[in-house]
Amino acid sequence: MTTNEKKLNRDLIIGWSIVVMILFITYVIEVFKGERTALYVAAFTLISGVPAAFCTWLYRKNPFSKQLRYYIVVGYFFMYVFAMYSGSTMLVFTYILPLLSMLILYHQPKLIFYTGAATLAINLLFISIRFYNHTITISNSKEVEIQIALLVLCFAGCYVGAVLYDEQRQVKKIVEAAKNDEYVKELDEKSKQIQRMTLQTIETIANTIDAKDEYTKGHSRRVAEYAAQIAAKLNMTEEEILNIRYIALLHDIGKIGIPDSVLNKPFSLTEAEFELMKKHTTIGGEILKDIGMLPDLAI
Repeated sequence: MTTNEKKLNRDLIIGWSIVVMILFITYVIEVFKGERTALYVAAFTLISGVPAAFCTWLYRKNPFSKQLRYYIVVGYFFMYVFAMYSGSTMLVFTYILPLLSMLILYHQPKLIFYTGAATLAINLLFISIRFYNHTITISNSKEVEIQIALLVLCFAGCYVGAVLYDEQRQVKKIVEAAKNDEYVKELDEKSKQIQRMTLQTIETIANTIDAKDEYTKGHSRRVAEYAAQIAAKLNMTEEEILNIRYIALLHDIGKIGIPDSVLNKPFSLTEAEFELMKKHTTIGGEILKDIGMLPDLAI
């Protein structure tokens, strides 16, 4: 998003600078032709160049500024009004500000509407002044009629385009949200499948352990049931209860590392055998330490 903001600000600065340079060169040529004065070119340079330089400085200071586009509109507006007031015709500049507004405010219908209303009001003001001064009369008002029509068409087109774009973007968001919901449901179902497979695997391992020790057959399953019931009494969550059940089923997995001759010895264990038997907890921890599916499984 910030990258797009920087690109928009940069493109607007470049576009504005190009327009100023083109007009400056045009006015200089007209000075040599005797159609304009050097004072006019100096005034244009001041009114157009200072805001452009200021906005360029703001861009270098913070190229990601979201307010810069509006400063550019205001600065461009100064040049627009100056050209309208001092130009020999108002028609030349009627499309410039609407075009710039479309670039800047394309995704913001309200701002396009307000900018269009302000531009139309300023044009109507200057037209009224020229009617009052008899520069424009009913007989030669065709240029004015075209000017107003262009303004209305440009801003109306921009406004409609912005509204349609927003509607399309909203539809796209809804579609993406629906796809995300489907994706989340699919992931949830896959997660449940994995949980079921995990439980089956753990139960198989627990049955294998219990089968290895003739004296404690069914012990892991009973411990798991008791542990789950205690967790439920403690008002633990369903996920926590399920994890405790898994952990309880695997609490004797270390017996896999104990020789059958020791594990199933019918007589009392020697001291060395008893020390070996006690190691089944350590062996179990080593086996389970790298399994990250269940929190604190190896503790």
